[in-house]
Amino acid sequence: MINMRSSCSFIAVLVLIQILLQGCNNDDTVPQGDVDYRQEMRDFVIDISTYAKDIDDGFFIIPQNGQELISDNGEGDGIVQTQYVASIDATGREDMFYGYDADDIETPAQDRQHLVDLCLLCEMHGVAVLATDYCSTPENMDNSYVKRIMDAGFDGAYLDIVDGFEYFEEN
Repeated sequence: MINMRSSCSFIAVLVLIQILLQGCNNDDTVPQGDVDYRQEMRDFVIDISTYAKDIDDGFFIIPQNGQELISDNGEGDGIVQTQYVASIDATGREDMFYGYDADDIETPAQDRQHLVDLCLLCEMHGVAVLATDYCSTPENMDNSYVKRIMDAGFDGAYLDIVDGFEYFEEN
């Protein structure tokens, strides 16, 4: 049975990781100096994982939209960072096939392939990919889930309109 404190801690860590990963991107035009931002973020996630699992060995670390951290260069052909992989339990990926630029719009092919390559690299190294697409038309929902997410070998769902406030008010 999951206790409320563990659930709240788990959610808090996921939110923190999500906020921090929003700053990760492949924009090599940003001056980086001598700082390896991907490694800094990997180290941060590893530290969170170590801390949380020392307290509760059943604690899950699931970074959201941070697949670029799995390899040294943020690409699907990079060197896998095994210490980082060992510190996470799964990875969440939004808008791999739909929703990257706007809800219910197909993700551009180049971006989609980059995300698929990284997610396949995760799967090849034992990191489950939890895929979420944002689409609302029945055709796109079927295409997202049946023809793409499942065919690629990922676990996933599509979301149309989700009212989180309503969910929490009811529960």
